[in-house]
Amino acid sequence: MSDDTPTQRMDTPTSSDVHEAIEEEGKKSRGLMVALIAVGALLLVGLIIVLIILLAGNGTPVAVGTTTPTPTPTTSDSPSQSPMVTTSSTPITTPTPTSTPTTPPPPPSTKPSITGYSISPGKIDCSNGTPNLSIHWTSVNGKHAYFGVNTNDAMTGGMGWVLPPTGSDANFPSGYHPFQAQCGNDSTEYTITILGNDGSKVSKKFTVTKKH
Repeated sequence: MSDDTPTQRMDTPTSSDVHEAIEEEGKKSRGLMVALIAVGALLLVGLIIVLIILLAGNGTPVAVGTTTPTPTPTTSDSPSQSPMVTTSSTPITTPTPTSTPTTPPPPPSTKPSITGYSISPGKIDCSNGTPNLSIHWTSVNGKHAYFGVNTNDAMTGGMGWVLPPTGSDANFPSGYHPFQAQCGNDSTEYTITILGNDGSKVSKKFTVTKKH
């Protein structure tokens, strides 16, 4: 009886196949080793960097691989209300300057006034004869002047001369200039009277005494 069952052929690996397999395994081993060395070198570099940072900053050492939780800001549902500042404006009242009523100056007087009257010498020496007198007068608001001796009003009781309101014995009539003093009395009053434009008059006296 013949055996019709096919015979299964088993391939036996050759020596070349075994050599290739060994080389393939060697390559894988070398690649794995290189990868491990690279990983180790990276970890060493990272550790050195961390140490340098810690030493340079004197900070608190942070564990590698530890995550520091970051605080999450909480959001309030109700908005915060800012305080309202109320400013009250007070009106500034500027005082109105009060005008002081100015009193107008009084109108200038129209009355006559004797502003100057002099006779020299004021003391006479009659031992060497009758001395002459130098007489001068000035006035304002005057119309005429009158001269008299020993009288209160030279206009009514004087010499009767109508003289200028400002003048001197040079304005006396001829024969009375220069004007001689009177030596019969120890003292003699000489009066000048000014008649004003308004009709009023004013008088002033000058006394001349005699030396003994």
